[in-house]
Amino acid sequence: STEIDFAAEYAYKEENVYGYSSLKWALANKVPEGTYEIRVDAECDQQGEPADMDLYSTPVLSGIIDLTPPEQYGQALPLRESVLMGEEIAVVFTEPVRCEAFDLTVTVQLDEMAMAVCGQTTKCIEELEGATILTSLHVVRCCSEEDKSGIDGWVKNDGCNVWAKSKNLNKKGCYKKETFEDAKAICKWNEARLCTKAELDANCARGTMCYQRGDLTWSSDPAISHQLNRNDPAIQIVCDSRKVGFHIDLTQINVEDWIGKTFTVEMGKINKDSKSSVFDLNGNPIERNVKFQKTFGDIDLNQASTSFAVTLNGVNNCSDINSQACTNEIENKIASLLVLSSSDHDRIEVESVTSISESAVDARIKILPDIIGENGRMLRHGEASLTRFTPNYSIDLFRKLQNVLEGEQNHGRKLDIVISSPEISTNGVLGIRDMKILPGDSDMKLLTTDPEMVEMEEELRHYGSMKSDGGIIQPILSKVERQVMVDEIDSKYKSREEAMMNEMKKDKRNMVDEIDNRSKSREEAMISEMKEESKKREEALMNKIERMSDVEGVLLRELKKTSVKSQLELKALHFQLASVTLACVGISVVAFLALRRTW
Repeated sequence: STEIDFAAEYAYKEENVYGYSSLKWALANKVPEGTYEIRVDAECDQQGEPADMDLYSTPVLSGIIDLTPPEQYGQALPLRESVLMGEEIAVVFTEPVRCEAFDLTVTVQLDEMAMAVCGQTTKCIEELEGATILTSLHVVRCCSEEDKSGIDGWVKNDGCNVWAKSKNLNKKGCYKKETFEDAKAICKWNEARLCTKAELDANCARGTMCYQRGDLTWSSDPAISHQLNRNDPAIQIVCDSRKVGFHIDLTQINVEDWIGKTFTVEMGKINKDSKSSVFDLNGNPIERNVKFQKTFGDIDLNQASTSFAVTLNGVNNCSDINSQACTNEIENKIASLLVLSSSDHDRIEVESVTSISESAVDARIKILPDIIGENGRMLRHGEASLTRFTPNYSIDLFRKLQNVLEGEQNHGRKLDIVISSPEISTNGVLGIRDMKILPGDSDMKLLTTDPEMVEMEEELRHYGSMKSDGGIIQPILSKVERQVMVDEIDSKYKSREEAMMNEMKKDKRNMVDEIDNRSKSREEAMISEMKEESKKREEALMNKIERMSDVEGVLLRELKKTSVKSQLELKALHFQLASVTLACVGISVVAFLALRRTW
């Protein structure tokens, strides 16, 4: 036990008319964090009365001193980048948290475009900024929250929380013409990421070189996205003590639009004015939001099955739910609703049946894939619209069943379809729910956790499932104890990551070299193209000069001919003039002689 003399440190308020005085006191920073039983003793030493009259003790009060905020424990589950649509994604914390108090957003990048923005405000034409296809070529600038002080090329500008770098990201001085994927890879190789649009707009990358007026820079912001929050019906949250999980209800979205897309999860206090956060049971908020990215696995929908639960009424052959007659009746009811051909009838498979009453059952149904496309080959989901004219995915048949039950011929969002009474049921089907996608065998590798991470994943799930004994709040761990716990799991991560990094370094170097080669190839191609164009222009000019020379020669020849002709004509005129002159002289002589004779 610990004795603390509060009277020596805190001032009493003046006594009231009844002779009572109050004293405010606090235990913060006086005793370690933990669960305590507290009793306060007040003793009057001025009255001279017996001790039992001068001393008053309060009843024993139980309480907790907890000033340590919760932290994320390890990484988000599952420990892989690709997740199956509808699969639970979970975050484990160092202690139980309040399930109702936090904000949650899921932002999905739906289009294959990203934002290319000005690397420095007022230096670009605003109309050129915005959504850009990922194969466009733009400047690379990288950002990182890690302290990069003292590392060559990294700059931290005033008002920014990130370090930025552009020049000498590799052996090459600047990357000015790179695709989006290459830009991301370059930043990742430098243990950083692409800067966000907000960071670039705030001039956080100013002064990193490699920039010319008018250049656009890749940002990490998706051009077109769709955001869900915890109140959206598409997000189903499961909060249990120190683990917070959620999954996407596939009946609420267009699955084809989301497959293969990257999404960002953020949990905590999302908006500046929000009063929400991740609080522990004693009201301590998390210091920094939980934020991470994953990707919905790019599975082949032609090979995927769809599983769902169905409630049926009016079944006649299910007194023995394990009988083939019961299975056949359920399959026939579903197939008749979907108006399936005889060849597609076998795509309906009953996985399990549970009896509800004499004439009602719950069943788990699986719709098998239509493996072969119309042209006799497998089709990826991106190819389907080009080759098929009628829905053939297993999820298409599920949607058709939804529409039949609701009487609507559309593919709108649905959470759960429940028909309240047998009178309005369709062929005895009262409701369908809990839809799941089951990927084909060829896609399972994409959705399998790395064997090196399986043990860590199991440890995280086990820790997240731990409960408090008897519903009593667990003893509070001190900051040191929590740090030891977090450091332990971080150490395990780092050892595994280091092993993986050592294996990946060669690949990364090859990747960067490949990017350099591609960049060099593009530059060489551009230079070659410029040389070829210059050569063509030079040849065209020479041809023009030659043509002009030919024309000049023709003109000179014509001029010479004209000159010779003119000289000949001039000589003829001279001869004619001389002849006329002689004739005139002769006539004059004759006339003169004739006149002389006359005289």
